[in-house]
Amino acid sequence: MDPRVGVVVVDKEPDWLETTFTWRPKYWSDPDESETLRTELALIPEGSRVLEVGPAAGHVTRALKRQGCEVTGLEVDAKQADLAEPLCRRMVVGNIEDLDLDVELPEEFDVILCGDVLEHMMNPEAVLQKLTRHLASTGQLVVSLPNVAHGSVRLSLLEGKFTYRKEGLLDATHVRFFTLDSIRELFNRNGLEIQDLHRTRVGLFDTEITVRPSQIDGSTVRRILQDPEATTYQFVFRAVPSGRPNRRADLRDAAFDPDRERQRVATYSLHKAWVAFHRDVPDTIDARAWARLSLSTAPSLKAALYWLVSLLPSWIVSWLA
Repeated sequence: MDPRVGVVVVDKEPDWLETTFTWRPKYWSDPDESETLRTELALIPEGSRVLEVGPAAGHVTRALKRQGCEVTGLEVDAKQADLAEPLCRRMVVGNIEDLDLDVELPEEFDVILCGDVLEHMMNPEAVLQKLTRHLASTGQLVVSLPNVAHGSVRLSLLEGKFTYRKEGLLDATHVRFFTLDSIRELFNRNGLEIQDLHRTRVGLFDTEITVRPSQIDGSTVRRILQDPEATTYQFVFRAVPSGRPNRRADLRDAAFDPDRERQRVATYSLHKAWVAFHRDVPDTIDARAWARLSLSTAPSLKAALYWLVSLLPSWIVSWLA
């Protein structure tokens, strides 16, 4: 799997296997390994005066410096701040919700970067208001936020599970959860117009949230995939002070195609069935669950064949494989 291009190609597997599903690296990883971080950087003009909220150890800070930006950091973790400070013009250590930014940062910035920040705030609205006061007249916020309405969360909830994790959509340090609508409403209330909205997409079964195929059916998957945001893992965008409200129609993904998304899930499910068949001891039960899901999501002759083969004894499947 190559996270830079988002295409899965597995040796010795059928030629038909190609999906756009990809695992999302940790959001504080190197920008070269993260589509979200690359998108954030692309939204920041070269040579900008940047306030980076939550730079951690400075992975993005270093990339910003390569773009000729002058970076001021604002980091709550003192140890992380020590690592990023040499890359910054100035480092402010403290919790942004407690700090008086008008005292700590009596200056303006061309860009304020909030990459995976607002979901950790008790009062993200107050934080936005604080930050907006420090934008230059033509300044902008660059924001990334996870989408709690991702299909993997929905499928997990159908099993009665909402389990916090060390990272990802249900990061244990998240205190706020966002969908596109709640993001739109938050920024509308604060007079900020969302522009250049990008989506980092990850397949239903490729997040850190484990979903068992035996517990879901194709009708559920088809229903979820009618929503254009079901495979949106993160939203990344610019926001500028404006009197213009953010409308749903302006933020929709014109390229979204539910038929294509269903076919991707069906193809992925066939791949998982193929893998189950080709284990040292074929797992026909697992293969049957994946083949059934493929068949009910986007019916095909190959899915029907896989399902029929899964009904055979394992020793026969092993001989056929």
